[in-house]
Amino acid sequence: MDARLSMLISFVLGIVPTFGLLWAITARYESKVAEKDTMTSFIIGIFGGILVSVSHIYVSFYFGIGGMVLVYAVLLALAEVMLYFIYLNMKRFRGRTDMPFIALGFSLGVTASYIGFLFGHLFRQDDVNWDEVLGMALFAFAASTMRASIGMMVARGLGKKLPVKQLLIGTALLGVFDLLSLIFFYEFLWTFAVPCIVLGLVSFALLFPDLKKVRKWTVTE
Repeated sequence: MDARLSMLISFVLGIVPTFGLLWAITARYESKVAEKDTMTSFIIGIFGGILVSVSHIYVSFYFGIGGMVLVYAVLLALAEVMLYFIYLNMKRFRGRTDMPFIALGFSLGVTASYIGFLFGHLFRQDDVNWDEVLGMALFAFAASTMRASIGMMVARGLGKKLPVKQLLIGTALLGVFDLLSLIFFYEFLWTFAVPCIVLGLVSFALLFPDLKKVRKWTVTE
């Protein structure tokens, strides 16, 4: 595929589902969102997602699917969840009532970068057909809902002073998702994106009520 076309499609598949989901949610809960901090977190997440993207590319394309794939999936998940924890545990965010929205912005920023870099790498490696592009679009939606869920889960843990429990649960869920993701990228069949979508939607549905519980945002500066 032409390099310019592949870059364009990768960018679109990365930004559209992530920013679209963030925009839809923040528009619905506009009175609860500190828009500047949420959008800034999205942008910072894009840069943080480079680390996630590089690690997944290295594992999926240079190790393939082997006996150690489960270990790789768990380690990748643990590192990513810790990235969310480090960002959300910054002093400027401690005690914030809108922490779930901050987490949502950061995690979706990570996802945008993750999708863009991985798909760009795939386009450069193979002559991708439009059926595979469909699989990518489905997977992009799945990755968006899954990582949004993990971000909100870490925020819940920090809010309830139970970070270790939420870190373990988040690592387990994202580990399963990463395992499915590695299989998807190795086999590259759109049908393998379906389990990813199911897991992402279920996780997001369980965490979505946290957004409803957030109190109306008031400027305290």
